[in-house]
Formats: sequence, structure tokens, C-alpha cells
Amino acid sequence: MIIYRRPSERLKSSEKLSLDQRGLKRVPLLEGEEKVKYFNLQNNQIEKIENLVSLPNLTFLDLSSNKVSEISS
Repeated sequence: MIIYRRPSERLKSSEKLSLDQRGLKRVPLLEGEEKVKYFNLQNNQIEKIENLVSLPNLTFLDLSSNKVSEISS
């Protein structure tokens, strides 16, 4: 899954992205989100941490209330 935000949404909050309570089973690929520092994925069904290579500035990742059992590079 690939997630795109509208340019106006990205400008409003370029460093923060919240995808909590979306029923996600995987960490989505993010296009054009290199500025994201804070990424919230709380309350989903994610089992594997992956697809974070496109977020070079990421400093905080919230995966609480998920089903994480594997971390991939």
C-alpha cells in the first residue's frame, strides 16, 4: 500500500503523520514524506515493521496497540 497526502495537507503538517485506527495490516510506503519526523500508527493490526526507508528524518514511531512480531530492514 502506498500513501499520498495532498500538497496542502503536507504543508500544514510536514513533520507529523498520523494513521492511527485505520485497520492497517502493514506499514504503508510513503511517497514524498521525507520531512516526517513523528509517525503515529497506533491501534492498527500491523505485524511487521517495514517500509521506513523513505523516512530519513524519522525520530519517533508509535506502533502501540498493534501486533508487531517482526522487524525488517
